Amino acid sequence: MITMQRLHLGADHGDRSPWTLLVVLTVAYMLLALSAYELFGALTIGVTFFPPAGMTFAAFLLLPQRRWPQIAAAIVIGEVLVDVGQGHGLGWSLGWAAANLAEPFLGAAVARSISPQVELTRRFAFSFVVGGLLVGPAVGASIGATVLAVADDMSWLSSHPSVWVGDALGVLVIAPCIIVLARPDATAPTVVRRIDPLLILLAMVGAGVLLFRSTSVPAGYAVLPLLALVALRYGAREVAAAGVVVATSLTAATAHGRGPWAAATVADAHDNLFQQQAFLLLAIVGAWLLKLEVRERVLAVHAAQRAEAQLDWARVRAREQRHLAAMNEALGALASAATTAEVETAAVEHGRALFDADSIVVLVEDLTSDVSSTRQPGDAARFSLLGEPVDPWAISLSDVLRTGLPVFDDREQADVADDRPRMAMLPFSVGRTRRGVIGITRPTGMEWSEGAQVRAIAFASIVGDALERTEQAATDRTIALTLQHALTPDRIDAPPGMLVAGRYLPATESLEIGGDWFELVPTDEGRAATAIIGDVVGHSLQAAAAMGKLAAAARALGYARLEPGALLDVLDLVAQHTPDAMMTTMACAVVRVDLAVVDYSVAGHPPPLLLDPDTGVRRLDGGRGRPLAIPPFGARRTCREQVVDGSMLLLYTDGLVERRGESIDVGLDRLAAVFADAAGLDPDAACDLVIDRMLGAGGNADDVAMLCVCIGPTQCAGQDDC
Repeated sequence: MITMQRLHLGADHGDRSPWTLLVVLTVAYMLLALSAYELFGALTIGVTFFPPAGMTFAAFLLLPQRRWPQIAAAIVIGEVLVDVGQGHGLGWSLGWAAANLAEPFLGAAVARSISPQVELTRRFAFSFVVGGLLVGPAVGASIGATVLAVADDMSWLSSHPSVWVGDALGVLVIAPCIIVLARPDATAPTVVRRIDPLLILLAMVGAGVLLFRSTSVPAGYAVLPLLALVALRYGAREVAAAGVVVATSLTAATAHGRGPWAAATVADAHDNLFQQQAFLLLAIVGAWLLKLEVRERVLAVHAAQRAEAQLDWARVRAREQRHLAAMNEALGALASAATTAEVETAAVEHGRALFDADSIVVLVEDLTSDVSSTRQPGDAARFSLLGEPVDPWAISLSDVLRTGLPVFDDREQADVADDRPRMAMLPFSVGRTRRGVIGITRPTGMEWSEGAQVRAIAFASIVGDALERTEQAATDRTIALTLQHALTPDRIDAPPGMLVAGRYLPATESLEIGGDWFELVPTDEGRAATAIIGDVVGHSLQAAAAMGKLAAAARALGYARLEPGALLDVLDLVAQHTPDAMMTTMACAVVRVDLAVVDYSVAGHPPPLLLDPDTGVRRLDGGRGRPLAIPPFGARRTCREQVVDGSMLLLYTDGLVERRGESIDVGLDRLAAVFADAAGLDPDAACDLVIDRMLGAGGNADDVAMLCVCIGPTQCAGQDDC
């Protein structure tokens, strides 16, 4: 088997290895098959212990499937050559070749399907018994008994059990020997591996000789305690060797009329051989089951020892593990901090748990002043800076910031008589222009171990990154809000016959700024006005910039007195050539006081609401289309709604109605109910009512823009509704 394993490992290095494997398997098969004829009585008393069955079963288990054709060819060639050499016909030989090929192939296939791993475990033992001792030999015995019935006129029913037991014994004895050589048992004691195998082999050979010479059947049962002793005391290789010695010696003795199962006639010899092989099958299976149980117990002991060692290690490392968990919590808190104050709070709170600290101070350099510390007289604590002990108060904050090197108190406990805390100074960077220091004090018994120092340095760096992120976000928000306020009209000039109010509310839960805006453009000498509201996807300075470009373009197009659908078609082109403007949503409405109508079109935006003083609130769902810059382009619809004196039109962005975990339809229905209560109010009061009832004291998680237009008395004209 060692040879087969080496051939397998070298099979990809040349074309010769497969042929070498075929030759080796064929020769081994023929030698083992001849032993069945010459040594185990196949020529004198019939079907007997068949060692090739075990070799081929092990080969199918251990070798990869690409080598199975060589195994099959070796079985057929070896069986035919041996049988023909023994004087059997070609048909008889091919029949036995089919039996001896089907048996290991099917047995190994079943075993591998149950346990893909070939190792000494309960699962593999079960797969070995099912595939190697039951399914495979049953199939081989069925074909072999058929060959005997057809060629030699023997009873199929009487031949089948003998063939089955002989092949199963061959698998049970030979296959484990090959497997344990290819997969050594790691649980066997080292002393056993080096010394005992030879002694056991000699003892088993001696026992085999005694059994060969014995003529009493009870003497054969003496192999039971012998096999049990080997299974209890030694490794899998020794059990396999014991099985080989016992099986070969007893079978050879019986075949030659000697030993406990010797018989006077050929007929009795055949029956005695069957009984002896059935006994061996049970005895060796029992030995392997006992060995498996012993091995499992040894593995359990080893596992317990490993668990105890790991427990000892865990006890030593418990504080480090707790600190790592605290580090993960600190990372999460710092990553989710939205403001500089939140970063500093998270650094202090989580830093105390992370370092078992008495106090933590976060100092950030002010570029307008000199940040330094003064030495405190009488302080003798020793610190280390790159391994060199120094007096900590001799190092000013300016020096720490300049060198960028952390300083840790590494004094020995015996070096000081007082209980002053141990300190550390950890520099960090905030972007490219600012720097800071974290000061940590720990109880005097808390040494700065190597792991603690690594965590402290990493913690300081993470704090610096968090401060940089929040300060940059605050800067971006200031710029975006400035842009937003510049684009949001301070005063809305309402045409005659209209009252108009607008609101813009930045998000209260984030430093980021969105791209919400609104615009009202009077046209037709005050007889009409174009109302526009939009929302650029994203919350960043880039989104605000895209919003500014689209808002400017929308205002210019409003003066062109385009229908809402045509206006959005043009803005489609603008959005296609504006970075970060894709998926922008907009709603556009042209309010004509002289005609008492509202023409509107919607590009992926929440639908406008129209409050009729007589019929209540309705959604303007007509004319809805895709967001801007999303094909296909062109031909957006414009719809018309008739209005009456006192009607109010509300345009808004999704921040007013969207809530996490809630369908937007629920928010739209809630807004419609609130807007209905604004009947009779002016637009300013209506906006205040909607904001108070929709957002409440909790504020808004997203930006909100609103535009409310109240339409005064006009002479109604024709109606053309969508």
